[in-house]
Amino acid sequence: MKIGVPLLGNDEVGRKTLAPGFHACTHLGIFNIQTSELQVIDVNVDTESIGQNSLLNIFIRENIKSVISPSLKIVAFIILKESSFSVYKAEGFDLEENIKLLRNNTLSKYTMWQFGSDSISAATNS
Repeated sequence: MKIGVPLLGNDEVGRKTLAPGFHACTHLGIFNIQTSELQVIDVNVDTESIGQNSLLNIFIRENIKSVISPSLKIVAFIILKESSFSVYKAEGFDLEENIKLLRNNTLSKYTMWQFGSDSISAATNS
């Protein structure tokens, strides 16, 4: 199973540190749970202006069905859930710790309720 994660970079520290979210990442990490290998893709784009669908296309192309992120915009959450992704909320910014929590089945999934009713209304009515 491959997991998509937003990373701070492709250097020693950046490969181990989650970015605040996919909206704020310069690199996309693809972590293979079976092999413990990390592939890093330089997205080097403003994900806000091109939309989350470009990352979704990378997820689909790389056969990623789960993501871990410290924060997530509601529109991204809706797109991922409608595309049958498992969407996990990171506990802090340490990649290794979050993978460990996922393997132990103790990492929580995002739910619509975490975004609040105003955000849900705005996202579903736009």
